[in-house]
Amino acid sequence: MKLKVAVVQDAPVFFEKDATLQKVETIVKQYAKEGCNLIVFPESFVPGYPRGFSFGATIGSRTDEGRQHYADYYNNSFDLDTDDLTRLETLSKEHVYRKVDRHHAAHRARSRFGCRQPVHHRREK
Repeated sequence: MKLKVAVVQDAPVFFEKDATLQKVETIVKQYAKEGCNLIVFPESFVPGYPRGFSFGATIGSRTDEGRQHYADYYNNSFDLDTDDLTRLETLSKEHVYRKVDRHHAAHRARSRFGCRQPVHHRREK
């Protein structure tokens, strides 16, 4: 079986989760039309990898501005208590995958999209 893979090298819209998810949708639709079966995004694409962000922290202190910056980053993270996961699952089902295993999709989403909730692994009996 041949597999056509797209490796996305793009930037999110920092501190704008909805705009970033819309960008994900646009990119997925574009590469799906080109016949890609797997589309790989950078680590923490939602909300964006925080390289270079100090969030106002130095050893022993954090500024009020840094706290607010971190709160903004957190509030724009992938959130399993909203429709974020369903939105991406639907996008995948419609444009890339023919069948999505919900458990594995949830795990991938949690580990790849900067999820705000911890991943709890359970062994299947």
